[in-house]
Amino acid sequence: MKSFDIIKASQAGFLNFWEYRILIVRMSIIPAIIKWISLIAIIIFDLESNYLRQGLLLLPAYFFEGWLIAFFLRLVIYKENIFLFIGKNNPQSGTNKKILDDMLAGTLMYVLMNLTASLCWGLLFAQEPSQTPLKQESEPNILMFILAMILMYGLLWSVRLSWLHIPVMLGFSLKDYFFSLRGLKSSVAMLATWLICLFPIMLGIFLISDILATLTQHTPETPSMAYKFIILGLKSIVEISINLIAGIALAFGICAMMNPVKK
Repeated sequence: MKSFDIIKASQAGFLNFWEYRILIVRMSIIPAIIKWISLIAIIIFDLESNYLRQGLLLLPAYFFEGWLIAFFLRLVIYKENIFLFIGKNNPQSGTNKKILDDMLAGTLMYVLMNLTASLCWGLLFAQEPSQTPLKQESEPNILMFILAMILMYGLLWSVRLSWLHIPVMLGFSLKDYFFSLRGLKSSVAMLATWLICLFPIMLGIFLISDILATLTQHTPETPSMAYKFIILGLKSIVEISINLIAGIALAFGICAMMNPVKK
């Protein structure tokens, strides 16, 4: 059974992002603007702590972002540019329809996963703290330790659920996906790949945000609206970039694991 190569997958994510950077910039303009407007609306309507409504406001952005990810995954992995197929009398029209169906299904899965995440966060933070007096903590026992370990294992295994849209966009069945990536090692590899893709970008964003705070004279005591709007625009661009880089990287790793499982 092939292994998930974290380094090669992460490298593929960054290298392909750089190779297609011009096309990515062109195609990301509309999704980034839609996401930026949605984030501004969240601030204007004071929904920063209402994760359920945030998900609804970001729904159009999720659709555009999901389709963008699906397009570049097919382009990078299969060298398929779907826009070259549309409107042409192609003898492989059945294959082209399958490609569109996979991209649409993957986009819907991406939207569903984001809405589910919003729902989970909303339910988690909607719980009000209990007013009942705290009971004296009992000493830890072996049963609690075992339950904690089982819960940790379950959470770590479920990491692969966060990227269900990737195999769908690539035309793999979820049954083959779960079979090929069975075991805890796959989840650890996927999480490590995502963190490698995330870390350098977030480091750069922290530096840029500090510079912007200085230029706009933004402080917690005297917040700057210009700073907030710029940061929201930057957040839109960064989230799309991370999703593309990590998506490409994970797609390479998933394909390596699922080979020779057929699509």
